[in-house]
Amino acid sequence: MNNPTQSVAWNKLIKLSEQFGKDDFRLSDLFEEEDRFVLFSLEHDELLLDYSKNFITQKVMKTLLELAENMQLRSSIESMF
Repeated sequence: MNNPTQSVAWNKLIKLSEQFGKDDFRLSDLFEEEDRFVLFSLEHDELLLDYSKNFITQKVMKTLLELAENMQLRSSIESMF
């Protein structure tokens, strides 16, 4: 499959994203999750990527990784080098 929008994972992401559009949703509620910064940040040498302040949950991350696997992202990246 070459079109990510036709994948099962994409449809899961659409469903998961619905929670962020609800009137009672507050991004600050996500910060109640223990170890959020540890879960949603990366550090390499002096570079820090902190995506903990974005609309992401552990389920969303798992589904994004599922989408990457379904789209064979790793092999696509490796083929460029």
